[in-house]
Amino acid sequence: MIRIETELFISAPPEKIWAALMDFDKYPEWNPFVLKIKGNQEKGAKLDIHVRNPDGSGRIMRFDPKIMILEENKMFAWKGRFFIPGIFDGVHYFRLAPAGNGTLFTHGEAFSGLLANMMRKTILEKYPKNFEAMNIELAKRVTDKST
Repeated sequence: MIRIETELFISAPPEKIWAALMDFDKYPEWNPFVLKIKGNQEKGAKLDIHVRNPDGSGRIMRFDPKIMILEENKMFAWKGRFFIPGIFDGVHYFRLAPAGNGTLFTHGEAFSGLLANMMRKTILEKYPKNFEAMNIELAKRVTDKST
């Protein structure tokens, strides 16, 4: 298993960050990594997600994961896979924890399967940068007084 986890302190309450994360229609306005996310916001629901490297390199990749965890103002996680279980699986998650006058935002993914091990170097080099780019833009969105 390969796990990537990024953290960022955001000067906003969990409720405001949660609202931005759950406003799927607005992702194209601010999110450089997750370009599109559609689907019902309920445990077990399938999502339609399009991602790309924030620097514009590579192609847009599409996933159709299922929501595993949806705990309001606390945690949002989905599990996706490439074709069949065990080839390339990923559990992508966002965790929000109150911290002082804001929130500790954790964004990560745990990868498993045959292809995950083969792609270890790429995953460890690119994914943290992608997650961090999204984290920074999310922080800007929820702390900007005009939104």
